[in-house]
Amino acid sequence: MLSNVPETFTPLGLCLILAACGGSSSTDTPEPDDAITSTAVTIPFAGVFNSSNDTINCEADLSGLGTAGTSASLEDFRFYLHNIVLTTSQGRDLPLALEDSDFQNGEVALLDFQNRADKCAGDPKPTNAAVTGSLPLRAAERVTGLSFTVGVPENLNHQNTAAAASPLNVASMFWNWQGGYKFMRLDIAPQDGVIRTGVPDAPAWNFHLGSTSCQGDPEVGETVVCDRPNRVDIGFPRFDPDIQTVALDYGALIGSANVAMDEGAAPGCMSGATDPECPGIAGTLALDWDNGQMKPSASQTAFRLINTADL
Repeated sequence: MLSNVPETFTPLGLCLILAACGGSSSTDTPEPDDAITSTAVTIPFAGVFNSSNDTINCEADLSGLGTAGTSASLEDFRFYLHNIVLTTSQGRDLPLALEDSDFQNGEVALLDFQNRADKCAGDPKPTNAAVTGSLPLRAAERVTGLSFTVGVPENLNHQNTAAAASPLNVASMFWNWQGGYKFMRLDIAPQDGVIRTGVPDAPAWNFHLGSTSCQGDPEVGETVVCDRPNRVDIGFPRFDPDIQTVALDYGALIGSANVAMDEGAAPGCMSGATDPECPGIAGTLALDWDNGQMKPSASQTAFRLINTADL
């Protein structure tokens, strides 16, 4: 018995006072703050080539590149991502469930900024400048951080591209069964070509990143082991997908190289262990070129966040 209710009060009267009888519909009850809803998330990406955030595409004049300030045109600019994890305002690290599309499957996304086919000399073709998916977010939760790995996961890296699901069916992003995929393919054509010592000059300066020193034959069912995985982990503790874009700065990536010259091996860097152009580029990705692993105490400088409104 409630001490402040008179003895003559009827139960009906008590119900009216407490608004407990015939109360509001359940549809008027707000969702609790810990209710989880599948929420669509888009992570914008861009390819830029300088601190002014000039964007990369087939029509761009890529000027001021490398140690000689070389001008060049684009031939290819694509890279794979996986292991995409978003940190929330409640301190949860949530893997992004990727949508299926021509540029994504459940495990891998392909970013593509080459808007014309045939090394930018052909017809317009589709591009992809975002990763899309969903997260199980709570009502009061928002995205505050981002991490991802550049490359193709090892369990998908050695397969038949003709039978692979998109976006792993792109033959030009593949080396061979044993070597696997090119995690990054960033190719330019310097204005006056590439001068090489002791061998013919080359029309293009290329950066192809992928796993190397691999043993095993996947075509006969053997497990492939690569001593130099060359996968790159990128993280941004503070990230807001509503106002920020993840930019790969090509100018910063190749800043230590003279892209109008090549000092040995393939023109540019195609992940050769002794290629003289590779260590400097790897350093901008915090990648140890001696073993193909991330340097624990190093910071990468090739990827950065920019305000989307500045693009």
